[in-house]
Amino acid sequence: MSTPHPPVTLHGLNEVEAAFTTGLLLALAGPLLCGGPSLAPVVALLLLLAPGHRYRLVVGASGIHLTHYVAWLVPTTRLRFPLDARIELYQSWEADDPEGLCIEPRRAGRSSDCFGPHFGQARIAAVAERAREALARARLQATAPGPIRLNLGGAGADALLPESCTTWPSGRLRTATLARPLGVAGLVLPAGTRLDLNDDGYLDPNEPDDVTCATLSGPTVLPCPELPPARAGARLWFDGDGRPCSVHGAAEGAIRIGRFEADGSAPIAWDEAGRVTRLTLAQPLVLGDRALPPGTSLSSWLGGGWYASLAAALSLPELEIPAGQSALLDPSGTRLVGAMPATDTVVRGQPLRGGVLHLPLTPSLTVDLERCRAMGLWRTGVPADA
Repeated sequence: MSTPHPPVTLHGLNEVEAAFTTGLLLALAGPLLCGGPSLAPVVALLLLLAPGHRYRLVVGASGIHLTHYVAWLVPTTRLRFPLDARIELYQSWEADDPEGLCIEPRRAGRSSDCFGPHFGQARIAAVAERAREALARARLQATAPGPIRLNLGGAGADALLPESCTTWPSGRLRTATLARPLGVAGLVLPAGTRLDLNDDGYLDPNEPDDVTCATLSGPTVLPCPELPPARAGARLWFDGDGRPCSVHGAAEGAIRIGRFEADGSAPIAWDEAGRVTRLTLAQPLVLGDRALPPGTSLSSWLGGGWYASLAAALSLPELEIPAGQSALLDPSGTRLVGAMPATDTVVRGQPLRGGVLHLPLTPSLTVDLERCRAMGLWRTGVPADA
């Protein structure tokens, strides 16, 4: 039997924070010292502590542990990730190269902030390689899958029909059928419901089995007051936290959701408060003298309006939005307030950027050029026929 490897510990400066804090303090040191020599010891102490933004990364069979410190010794953040998390190079949208490291969870949850070296791509790559090698060894050392434990209320093997269970090559559950009704997150899954679980990637053996989808064996009341009970055969999808978040094939015909006639056979999603956030139109949605065609999908985020992916072209006084491109409705879904051409376009002689933000529309459905300018959508120095 091989000797277990001890956890690997990596540590160093969080160089972005250390450089920023030290630079800021150096800029303030002069004015502070002008207050008199009595402040010199205070300034010296601050200069000593300012660079002390550190990280400590411990990778072992129990998981990935990341701690951030300030003033060299004071912990500010402690995070633990299971072994199926990924250690990645961190690169923000505006950066040309990686700026450090981060840890991304496999399941839903918080990613780590950027940490580690920042100056020198070779140094960043070297720390990333050491961390990934440590993670690979920890995964090999981790124990085999333990007893079945679902991420749906902690249910175990007694909730499943043993003869129905299939597994992935890793030994983790792939499919199973419920032996009894199972209550979870505001609904009750009926006996005979088939569960799809996990995936073919690496899974931390200490973590529960992830239920990704349930094919319902009978009518099921959903945790969304706007929807009727889903019929037998509907497929219910779960997020990484085990929360039911969408259904596919809930009904044969149309479902009335607010002012929308939704296609009951298409995917319908809802948020944690049970509000519908995604649907597909079963009938035309009339908006004044325009209408969005059936098959158009509507999505809403944080009450900021409905984004419509058009199933057919939409003609506006100054724009033609092809099928597959998008328009924006107000939060009530009663008025068109924006359109997004995929490419740059010209309106009344003014070139406008396409594919960035929705072009705002006036109540008469013409493009609001002044708001476009305020939003940075005007293209300057470009001929109108470019």
